[in-house]
Amino acid sequence: MKQILSNSYRTIEFLIGYISNSDSREEFFCDIVKEMYQKQDMTCFELTQSSSRNLVQIVQHSSASFILKQPVDLMKSEWIKNERNFWLSITSHFFQIKHLLPQYVKFFDSENILVSKYFDFPTLEMYTKRLVFLKKVEENIAEVTRRFSVLGKDCRALHEALKKYPTNQFKFQSSVYVPLIPKELINEKVQENILCSISNLECLKYLSAEIKMLSSNDISALIIEYNQLRVDNELIHFDLRLSNILFNDNNCLFLDWEMIGYGDCFWDVVTLLNSIVNVMAFDTDRIEASANVDSSKLTHAKNMIQVFLKSYFGEENVEHNLPKILIFWRIFYLRTILKSSENNAIVSNILTQLLGVQ
Repeated sequence: MKQILSNSYRTIEFLIGYISNSDSREEFFCDIVKEMYQKQDMTCFELTQSSSRNLVQIVQHSSASFILKQPVDLMKSEWIKNERNFWLSITSHFFQIKHLLPQYVKFFDSENILVSKYFDFPTLEMYTKRLVFLKKVEENIAEVTRRFSVLGKDCRALHEALKKYPTNQFKFQSSVYVPLIPKELINEKVQENILCSISNLECLKYLSAEIKMLSSNDISALIIEYNQLRVDNELIHFDLRLSNILFNDNNCLFLDWEMIGYGDCFWDVVTLLNSIVNVMAFDTDRIEASANVDSSKLTHAKNMIQVFLKSYFGEENVEHNLPKILIFWRIFYLRTILKSSENNAIVSNILTQLLGVQ
């Protein structure tokens, strides 16, 4: 097995070899690639914003475009195979939400390359600038509001459909970085040494030192409350950030399903809420931005969060769900700090500003 998508030349070379050794009756992807090659209408772009986990190439011609994805570390293919399993399940179980998902095209087993199709004509520029529109809220307030309302509705439909999935075949369970307390301990009286029941105790000691406004008991109480509220049996995306969502005219397209697994749909919700703040207020989709943010941008982000929540839960149910959202969002930040020793002061400031932790 070798790295194919490291550059555009090798990607095209691989596709030419594929059509040369395939029966044209095998599948439509083979026919389209042949047509691209014969008409000299094949363009290949390396997606420079590829994640650290994958290499991504966009192959397109005048009437179609495909996304090719391959793990950077060829020995770690479980992520992309987890996504492949999801696509193979769509036909029989997720038909009602197919319009919210990319079109699965093909999986090359020997190279661990996943091929999918997003829209009929996604150019590289369209894909790489997919979040720019959302940042220009003042220029497009009505349209941005409409899009977040659609996002809430579609995200709810997505979760409702995923809850009906019958088997337990996907990789991820809850979150490996959230300190989970065994259910039987939650029902006991909280002891001062409750942290001793958590496997990553050393991480939590570090966390306590970093976020000085929280005592160990505060952290313990938060984690215990999270464990009381969470469920583990809902199929969720686990990485539902704005960079993994494309906005079509009338619906959203949810991308990058490598982390699909079983947890609580509120985890997807707070991941997305956090992404809204980062994109609209900090101009990034990651946690790495400075906490010094323009107040008008933060106000716009908060307003769009309200639009999303009203659309997702229904306006009459938002207030009822806010307490759980806030707990999960705090845990989201604790998880971020546990994952990385970088930018801790930044995360701490964001935690204070956005969540009102005193």
